[in-house]
Amino acid sequence: MKKFAVLITGTLLLMNAAFAGGILTNTNQSAQFVRMLSRNASTDLDAVYFNPAGLTQMKNGFYFGLHNQTITQTKKVDSKFPWLNDGYYEGNIKVPVFPSAFAVYKLDNWAFSAGFGPNGGGGSATFERGLPSFEIPLTKLVPGLAGLKQLPAPLNYNVSGYDADLSFDGSSVFWGIQVGATYKVNKVVSGYLGVRYLPSTNTYSGYIHNIQLNVNGQMQPAKDWLGNAALNIAGLATQASQAATLLNGTATKLQQVVDGGGGSLTLAQLQGMGSITEAERLQIEGGLKTLGYTSGQIS
Repeated sequence: MKKFAVLITGTLLLMNAAFAGGILTNTNQSAQFVRMLSRNASTDLDAVYFNPAGLTQMKNGFYFGLHNQTITQTKKVDSKFPWLNDGYYEGNIKVPVFPSAFAVYKLDNWAFSAGFGPNGGGGSATFERGLPSFEIPLTKLVPGLAGLKQLPAPLNYNVSGYDADLSFDGSSVFWGIQVGATYKVNKVVSGYLGVRYLPSTNTYSGYIHNIQLNVNGQMQPAKDWLGNAALNIAGLATQASQAATLLNGTATKLQQVVDGGGGSLTLAQLQGMGSITEAERLQIEGGLKTLGYTSGQIS
C-alpha cells in the first residue's frame, strides 16, 4: 500500500510538470492530432508524447513512427499607435518540415519509449513591412520637429510625414528529445517516469533603410536633411546672437546721446560735433536697420 501511495504521488507530480510548457508549447506533435485535435488519452504510438502512461495498453513488440507536417500561417498585427502611417502588419509563417518521431518497446508490464519533435516554435515568420516596434520611433520625428514651422523664412520647415523601408524575419525552434519508462501497476493504473531535453535555436534579422521626411511637401532623405537643417538653424542662431550684440550696443550708445542732450540732433550732426565717431555712427545705423528702420528714416 505504501509503494502504491508513493507511485500515485509521483504520478501527480509528473502531471503538474507536464503543464509547465505554458501556452507556447506545440500541441500538434503527431499527424493523428491533425485529425482529432486532442490526443491526451491516446494509447497509440503518439502516446509517447501525449499520454506516456497509456503505452502499457499496447501489445508486446517494437514500434516506430516518423511523422511530418507542412504548415503555413498568416500572422496579423494591428497597432493602434496614432502616428503610424498604417498600423497593419502581416507576417507569413512557413514551416515546410515539422517532423516528429516516436519509438516504443513494449514487454509485458513495461514500456520503454523515446520521442523527438519541435515542442515549441519550429518555423520562420517574415514581416515584409517590419513591426510596430521598428516604426514607432520614426513616427516621433514629425511631432518632434513641429516647432520648425515657427522659424522665419526660409527656415520655416513644415515636417508633415515620414517614410521608410522596413523588414523583419525571425525563426525559432525548441527541439524536444525525451526518453522514459512506463510501468503497469494494474489494469487501470500505470506510471511513467522520463526526462525531456529541449535545445533551442533562435535567429532574428531585420533592417530599417531609406528613412525619409516630408518637408514642405517634398520627400527628403532624413539623414541628409536633418544635417543641413541643423547647420542652417545653427547659422540663424549665430546671426541672432550677433544681432543681439549689435542692438545692445546701439541702445547703449543712443542712451548716452540722449542723456547728453543730443536727442534732437541727427547722427551726421553728432559725428560732426565729435560726439560719436564714424564707426559708432555706422554701428547705430546698422542697429536701427535691424529694428526695421529704412535708410530714409535714419538721418
